[in-house]
Formats: sequence, C-alpha cells, structure tokens
Amino acid sequence: MAIDFASLMPDVARELLGEPNARLSSAKKWRYGTHGSLSVDLVKGTWYDNEAGGGPGAEGGVRDLIAAKTGTNANGGATEWLKQHGFPIEDTDTGDRDVARRDPRRIVAEYEYLDEMGMSLFQVVRFEPKDFRQRRKALPTDDPGAVKNGWVWSVKGVRLVPYKLPELIETLSQDRPVYIVEGEKDVENLAKLGVPATSGPMGAGKWQPGFKQYFEGADVIVIEDNDPPAKNPDGTPKVHPDGRPVLPGQDHARDVCNSLLGTAKRVRLLSIPGLPPKGDVSDWINAGGDAIGLYKLVESEAGDWSPSSATLRSVSAASFDGVPVPPRLWHVQDLIPVETVTSLSGDGDAGKSLLAMQLAAATVAQRMWLGREVRSGRAIYFSAEDDINEIHRRLVDIARGMDIKLADLQDLRIVPLSEEADTVLAAPDDKSDLLKPTPLWHRVEALVAEWRPVLVVFDPRADLFGGNEISRLQSRQFIAMLRGLALRHHTAVLLLDHPSVSGITSGSGLSGSTAWHNSVRSRFFLERVVTGAHAAELDGNRRTLTSKKANYAKRADNILIQWRAGVFELDDGSKNEGATASRDTLHDLMFINLIEKYRIEGRSVSATPSANYAPAVFAKDSDSQGVSKQSLLAAMNRLLHAGRIRIEEFGPPSKRQRRLVVVNVEQFNG
Repeated sequence: MAIDFASLMPDVARELLGEPNARLSSAKKWRYGTHGSLSVDLVKGTWYDNEAGGGPGAEGGVRDLIAAKTGTNANGGATEWLKQHGFPIEDTDTGDRDVARRDPRRIVAEYEYLDEMGMSLFQVVRFEPKDFRQRRKALPTDDPGAVKNGWVWSVKGVRLVPYKLPELIETLSQDRPVYIVEGEKDVENLAKLGVPATSGPMGAGKWQPGFKQYFEGADVIVIEDNDPPAKNPDGTPKVHPDGRPVLPGQDHARDVCNSLLGTAKRVRLLSIPGLPPKGDVSDWINAGGDAIGLYKLVESEAGDWSPSSATLRSVSAASFDGVPVPPRLWHVQDLIPVETVTSLSGDGDAGKSLLAMQLAAATVAQRMWLGREVRSGRAIYFSAEDDINEIHRRLVDIARGMDIKLADLQDLRIVPLSEEADTVLAAPDDKSDLLKPTPLWHRVEALVAEWRPVLVVFDPRADLFGGNEISRLQSRQFIAMLRGLALRHHTAVLLLDHPSVSGITSGSGLSGSTAWHNSVRSRFFLERVVTGAHAAELDGNRRTLTSKKANYAKRADNILIQWRAGVFELDDGSKNEGATASRDTLHDLMFINLIEKYRIEGRSVSATPSANYAPAVFAKDSDSQGVSKQSLLAAMNRLLHAGRIRIEEFGPPSKRQRRLVVVNVEQFNG
C-alpha cells in the first residue's frame, strides 16, 4: 500500500507552520501570514507561497513543504522527518515505496473553561499521543465548513480566562492562598489534594496580561516546572536577547510572577526540589507528595517575588565571538526602530496625528511613507484626542492620497479612547510617586497581544499620562511601560506629544522633564515652516520634520513636507520662493539647535568675530551638515532680527562677557 501523503497535509502543516490565519482560511484551504500569502490546499495536499511566486522551495506537496521548512531533501530526508514526528514509516513487499501510517489521536481529557457564572467559554482538549487543541461549541452563525461534530476548533475572538474561574473566585473570597501552575492536569491533581489552584490555557508562554484582574489582593504561590533548555529546530540552544537560555517552564512562572506584582497582595515562587527534567508538581504528587508536604515546601522553599527577585545574569563578551550579529529591526529605516519607543511632537495643529495616521495606513497597505519603505503588517492607533467621525474623515483623505480603498485598511485597528470615561493609562499610586498601570492599560495590552501589530500609535501623551510631566521618575516609568509593551509584543511604539510654548519657541519640541527626551530612543519634532521678522509663516501648508534624537542611526536630515488634499507629501520644492524659504528655515533651526547643544555642553558662542564666533564655530561642527559659515551668519542675523535668539551678558562685574542664547529656553525641573 503506497503512502497517501496528501492525507498527512493537515497535521504536517500544523507541525511546521502552526495554526492558520482563521480569518482568511476555509475548511478546504488554509492560509498563513497576515495577508494569507502562503496557502495550503487540504484536499489536494499541496501548498503554494504566493509571496515567493512559487517554484522550487515555494510550492509542492507534503514532502516539498517539509524540505522547504526544515532544510532537508524532499525524499529520504522528508521521510525521516515523518518518522521522527509520529508518522511511522515501514517497508512493504510492494517495491521500495514507503508506507505511512499515522497513529490515530485519542482524546484523553477535556478541560472546560467557564466564566464567572459557570457558563462554558471553551475547552482545552488533550490527546494521546500528547497534543493539545482548543475548541468551542458551535454557534448558529458559524461557517458550516468550520464546524466539526458540533465544535469549532479555534478560540479566536473567545474571551480567555484562568482555569476553574468560579472556584478561583470562591477561594479568593475566603482569603485563602491560591496556587498557579502551568497546566490543567496539575490543577486537577492539586484539587484532588484539596489545594485550590488555577492555570492559563495553551501552556507555557501564553499567560494573558488581563488575567491579573482576577488576583487583586490575592496571596499567590506560583509553582514552576523543571524544564531543560529549549532548542531550535537545528539543535542549537534557544537564548533570550540577553544571552540567557530559554527555559520554558521556569520562564513562564517568572512571567506570571511579574504580571501579578502590584496587583496581588503577595506573590511567591516555588521551585520543588528534586524534580526530574521536564518534571512538574504532578510528578511530585505521583511520587507521594501530599497537601501537608506542599504547604511545608511553601514555607521552607518559596520566596517572596519582587522586581529584584530575578537572578542577575552576566554574559561574557567572548561569547559573542563567531556569533552572527543580530540585525537591527526598523519600522522605518533609520527613523523608527522596532521594540522601543519613538516620540513625535508638534503643536496642536501642526498635523502630527495626520502624519502618524498616514504611517499606520502605509503599514497595513504596504505603501511608502514620506518616500521611505515601511515594515508591513497590522497596526493599532489609540486615539484619546479625536473622535471616530474625525478619524473616519481623515482616513478617507489618506486612502485617496494613497490610491487605495478603505477596505484595504482592514488590518488597521482604530481605538477611540476619547469615548472612554478616563483615558489615563498610568497614574501615581496613592501612597507613593510611583506610577501604577490603570485597568485601561491592561485592556490596551490585551488587545495588542490579540492583534499582534507591528506598529502601535498612542495619541497624545497628555491624555494618557496621569502623572507629573516634570517628574523625571514618572516620565521614565511611563516610557519604560511603553517600551516593555514594544519588547513583549515585538512591535514599534510611536508616542505623540504636545510641546510647551517654550519648547516650540526654542525648537526643542519638548515639554516637561528632560527624561522624556532621554528615555526614548528616537524623537522627532514637526513644526511649521517660518521665515522673516516675527517668525511669520510663509506657507501654512508646509512643515519640517526634524530629527531630535537617533540612538541607533545617524540623525536624519530634516524632512520637508507639504499638506495637499488632506494628506502630507514630500515637499518637492517646486516653488522657488518656498524652496528658498525652506532652506532658510532649516538653517535657522540648525543654528538654534547648535546653540542649545553648546549650552548643554557648557560652551558659549558669540555674535561678534572672536575665537568663539558662532557662525565660524558652527560651520566646523559635524551637526551643521556642511552648511557654510556665510549661510550660518545669515541665519544668525535672521534669528536676532526675529527675536528668536538674543545676546546675553554673563560673568563677574570685572570681566563681563557676551553670548548668544535662545529666547524662552525651556527650564526643566525633574
């Protein structure tokens, strides 16, 4: 009997590719990726990579898929892979053809997840050979093709809760300690001992940030599994970005502990001594452990968890020898890095929200942004300032400007936080100056975890930050909170901000503590193009996007843009007057920035010819980008005439000196 490879495609695809994109898939054809570019035909047992355009390594049958995703060959190597992954292969008398027989999976346990009222939400099903799947009861509105024997094998869109939620609520109402373990089997085994316990669905690494709401004021003991270091498919050890080995069970337990800090009354971590590799609390119970023994272990072995509980790890610099340098990821090359926070400031009608919305739209529609490539994928825009109708109008203009349809923006989620009673994501604790995330923040992170965007925009800081903007501690905490979101979900975060009056005047684009500038890795200021006496606007449609900070790349040249038909476009300088004025404006901004740079460094520059004559000194500075001394002299004269800089006397009465200063420079306190 010859092997029927086509029948193996569903299980092979799940093993190699994971769960398909439920939104784009059907009962007969699965699709993978944000846009479904890789398709798997379950009837024919074939696959095709549309992004690669098919061809060798991008289309074929089951063995071709195995070869493409594991690096083996499509014949003997693929057959060996099937053997190693539970598809026994045996030789028969009918020639040399391989025959495959998949052991039928058998359901051995069904774990029901209930809501607070005891109503079923979904099930986690355990199979033998060991495997787990999630399913929910079918609804009349479900696609018939997705229903199998009354079940839909997906929990997409289903509310996720801790296991045995009704029992958890009852336990906490009695002020009893509760145990958190990795899997449902462990919860059931502890329940047989009379020990109240819970877990999350889907195992290690899947603990949901929103679960913390159920543990307000609780006494929690987290029990970790004893997992060995994880390995990549090629057998090399998996490591965290900081070089630590990936230990799935232990890392999961620590994630749970960290998520409950500040919510639970007490959090303790228990590592059971003597567990075998891959051992868990069920193994300990099977070896004779009981409730009394567990309580004794907690008293003797479980330590209180705190932010400092994690072991301080060090990495030898020599360990980098011969290791490929990890590429730096950019959302917009050299402008907006991934896994950190970028700040974009501009006054109330400069157009920063429009510019950020254009970036979000370009992200999901695979379009350019200000002439630059953008990483494509999903995006979320949290708007605490504009209502949904204004956003609708803005998106119509953006779609027209990009020559796309609004339907092409299906991967852009708009969250109108302006409709919420309170838009604050973090505010100081009543008993200290430390910021505490609000319930709204946990809802925000839950949505990010579910949607998995490559870009998250928060607009604006003033409506989201509930602390004191001149507090260095609180400003750093807030940026750290956003950076943590970016790291946990591998996304780029863009935070929009309003500068103060002096921040606009000085050209710094800041408001509040200098920590707002120091804590982000990239920062931009969007301002109007101005020129002449009294800083009169030359053209209300023109803007300058100025890079104020770039930790990971050379600071970008100023970007001139122009508003046309509801969107911003690159300013092509087609009008001579505008082009000349734009150059003058750039030189003016550069001169102001250099004065501020030298002031921070403790150096003074003069308006009169001398050793520290500003035009001459600045012309030699690399930040002047090759602008001539004469152009800088013209900028100085324009700024003095407009009153944007002035000459200030300083020093002791016996030795007075003069220096240039920016008018109304921001004075920071925090």
